[in-house]
Amino acid sequence: MTLSPFYPELDAAIRRYVQAATQHYLEQYQDQKFYALALGMVEDICGFFIVGNTLEQLANGCSEEDEAYQYWYISEWCSNEFEGLPNLVHDVVTHIAKNTDHDAEDFCLRQAYQNHILAVLADLRAQGQLRNAQGEELLVWVQYADASDENFDDISFAHLNSPELTELFIQRFNSEQDNLTGHLRQQMQKLGYLN
Repeated sequence: MTLSPFYPELDAAIRRYVQAATQHYLEQYQDQKFYALALGMVEDICGFFIVGNTLEQLANGCSEEDEAYQYWYISEWCSNEFEGLPNLVHDVVTHIAKNTDHDAEDFCLRQAYQNHILAVLADLRAQGQLRNAQGEELLVWVQYADASDENFDDISFAHLNSPELTELFIQRFNSEQDNLTGHLRQQMQKLGYLN
């Protein structure tokens, strides 16, 4: 994927942050099954965070009544937030907002910001940099933690993962269908983390 020529400094900051977070999680989770890397945003672009999760942590944190939250709402994983480069991306996007005709709540800037994030993640995926220690592709998506754009989970997941996984992700809350929630449960059962 070709990265945007509009804000190369934003692409560079996002890339550096994602690479550092991925390396952090690879080291932190070397004895666990690291399966997901997710980026969180909020509507006014000042919020940006990255979290990783493992099947072990997922199994330990899940109960039947809040299973969907533990699996798919990344703010539930915030104890695992990467904090190694504080404000790197925030500072760059804030600088862009201050030095253009946009402000931090501007829809056009938010769209450009989303596009930059997706472009960098897709490029890292194409380079094989979004894998766990076993060499398996991580599930990767972007989520608005304030629920300001609830459809962006599906949009970003489809942009960054295979069509087969995307179909399962889209059905993740539908217990009547084959879905990614069920697939993760099966993996955890196989590994002995769930009964």
